[in-house]
Formats: sequence, structure tokens, C-alpha cells
Amino acid sequence: MKSGLLLGDELTRELYSYCENLPLIDYHNHLSIPALAENRTEQDPAALWLTCDPYKHRAMRICGVDETYITGEADAFEKFRAWCAVFPRLAGNPLCHWAELEMAEYFDLDLRDFPINGQNAKALWDVMDSRLRGGGMGVADILRRAGGVYTAPCMLPTEDPPEGAMPEGMRVVPSLRADPALKPDQATLRTLAEQSGASVGTVGDYKAALRGRLRVFAAHGCNVMDISLDAGFRYCAEKTADTAKLAECDQDKLASEILRFFGTECRDRGWVLLLHIGALRQTSPYLRRVAGAAGGFAGIGAGTDPDDTVRFLRDIEAEDGTLPRVLLFCLNPADMIPQITLSGSFARGQVGPGAPWWWNDHLRGMTDFMEWMSCYGVLSSFFGMTTDSRSALSMVRHDYFRRTLCRYLAGKVRSGELPADRDVLKDLIERVCYRNAAEKLL
Repeated sequence: MKSGLLLGDELTRELYSYCENLPLIDYHNHLSIPALAENRTEQDPAALWLTCDPYKHRAMRICGVDETYITGEADAFEKFRAWCAVFPRLAGNPLCHWAELEMAEYFDLDLRDFPINGQNAKALWDVMDSRLRGGGMGVADILRRAGGVYTAPCMLPTEDPPEGAMPEGMRVVPSLRADPALKPDQATLRTLAEQSGASVGTVGDYKAALRGRLRVFAAHGCNVMDISLDAGFRYCAEKTADTAKLAECDQDKLASEILRFFGTECRDRGWVLLLHIGALRQTSPYLRRVAGAAGGFAGIGAGTDPDDTVRFLRDIEAEDGTLPRVLLFCLNPADMIPQITLSGSFARGQVGPGAPWWWNDHLRGMTDFMEWMSCYGVLSSFFGMTTDSRSALSMVRHDYFRRTLCRYLAGKVRSGELPADRDVLKDLIERVCYRNAAEKLL
């Protein structure tokens, strides 16, 4: 079943036909590589659709649901029913759009005929459970159905990428989640010392151990590094000597030194560097304790000062202007325009905006992003959407982005702001939805 969401007129549907069946590249997510390798099927509908999705957890908290039914001790169906009971209150929230696409694509349900609510929770559970038990709903199955050809789940530097075969016809590589290494704790240093077989007492020792881990990840096909620069991060251009003892280093200066190290390594290896900017993670101590660090309760903070971003990019730019491909993911919409303009401030299009991220991956956020890209950058240069998700069902967010893009472009054509030349429009859509990322990652 195919949803008609956002495809309300003939021109939008025509443009959508240019990208509807393009392959899907998801270069940043939080899926499990072992689960992909095994094509693991979740045990029940709650595990597939709810307990792995902090977006839903956040909506439930906003609606006053007790944490017992979100991340607490309630059983799977009780949590599922509590989520369904909240759903009718979410009009205008992107979760409604995502659910419509998920239900249509994977469960052949039209939410106009089968509304999600507390009364229908058991019936919906039964439909989803039957589909799970019927086969073809493993993690890799879901990605294949979405058209996935490349996916890069995050892994920490101290984690070992799994060996063994990956799903046929799909490139599954680890994305190195490097920000915990900016301010290493003692457990990280001990693990790195064990993995490298050498002491890690100085900054130089630490870089050598990290470089060893980069070689391990590269051997498993890694070509993406992700670093989160949370609210409050400030870049320090002052160099920290390799001979300095880690135990005596100022932590903020060390973080900037290791960020420079990673940026230079990405440049020299030809990797894509994702900088996720501006998350306000230290909110509720209670929720952090009961739900864990990824519990969906982070907010939007002030982003990195553009001066800091530029100083960092200058420090890792080679003499010939070479940089890694750097994508700046701004969580605060107020930061997006200044960061988009940087796409014209460095050579060969090596710096650009990341996808509308986290609190921005909805119709309004993506449409604003497209408008800003058109006005302050070049829309056709956009690297493409990614899910940043822990749920395989979230691959429909690529389809959601494609629908939004075609709706946006169709509106511009009707208003006379864009030419009606189908070759021009098709080229733009294919670049943004697939080719720009494929040229760098595949």
C-alpha cells in the first residue's frame, strides 16, 4: 500500500516519480550492526515501533504519561497501549506523518480506516504481531524494502566492528562515533591501552592508540565519522603538545586538540565528517537516571559560534585547500543560515549543511531548510537526508523527505520561481535524494 501523504497534486506526484524508487543511503543511524548481519526480527510490536524510539517517548512525556509506561517496568503491551492512547492528541506532530507512512508501507494499514487510539491498541498489536511472525520483517528486510544500499550505524572507538557477512546487496559499515574520545574517561583509556598493547599516558600516546582504532574501522569499510559538539562547546585553537601528560591536560583544550586530530585524519583518509551541533543533553537528572543518556529528553541549546567552526576548519585545511567532506548538522534553527553560508567559504564544496536534524526533521523544518539552502547556498548540492534513528521503520523518513522536497519544488514551479524544465528538476531531485551521497560514500 502506498500513502498519498503530501502528494496532493499532479505535479508533485510527477516529481515524486523521479525519486520514489531511488536507492537509499542512510549515512548516520543508531541501528545494530549485529542485528543487521543476522537480519534479526524484533520480538513484538512494542520492540519494533515504540521502545526503541525516543521521539515517541518524548511525546508521551509531554502528554503526561507516567514514566512506568514509557521506559519503566510496565510490560510491552501496556506501553504500546499507552502510546496508542496518546496518539490522537498528536495532531500536527511529525509522529503522525511518520506513523501514516510506516503503517501503510509495512502493515498495509490506512490510518483513515484504522485509527490509532487506546481502543484500537489490541487490534493494531495483533496486525503488527501477525506481520512480524509472518516473516520478512527482519532489520535487513525492512531496509531492503526501503531501497537501502548503504547504511552506517554508529559505533564507539573502543567497540570492535563485527566480523562476518553482511546482508547481500547492501553495504553495512560502521560510522565512528568519536565525540566520547574528546574528553576520555579512565575506562576508555584502559581499553585503548589494552587494544593497542601500549601505555596511553601522553597526548601523543593517546593519538597513536586512536589512530590504531581508525585503522580497524577503516578495515571494516568505515568512511564516516560523527562527532557531537553539544551546547556549550567552544573551540580552542591553542595546540596541546603530544608530550603533554593526559592527566595534567585542561579538558577543554584537550577536546579541541583531539577534534583537530580527528578532522585531519578524516581529511587524509577521505572520510566524511559529521558535526552534530547544539544538543542540550543535561536536562532532567531523573530522566537520565531512569531512561539512560539516549532517552529522548535532550533539548535545543545554543550552537557553536560560527567563528569557532571557521577556526576549526582553518586548522584542518591543507595548504592546497583540501578538507574532509564536512557536514554541519545544526540542531538550533537559528544556527542554520550562518552555517549554510559556510558552504561557499571553502574550496570545492567540501563544507556544507547536514540534514535537518532531530527537532527539525519534519515538514516545517525540512521546508525551511530547503528555502534557506536555496537562498543562502545551492539546494542541488545538499548531501541528502539521513534518519539518525534507532528504529528500522524510520527508514520511511527518507520517503517523507522526498515527498517534502517534491512538494516544495512543485510549489516553486507553480509560483514561477523555478523553471518547469523537467530535466532540470529531475537532476536536482536525483542529486539531493541519492547521487550526491553516492558519489562520496559508495
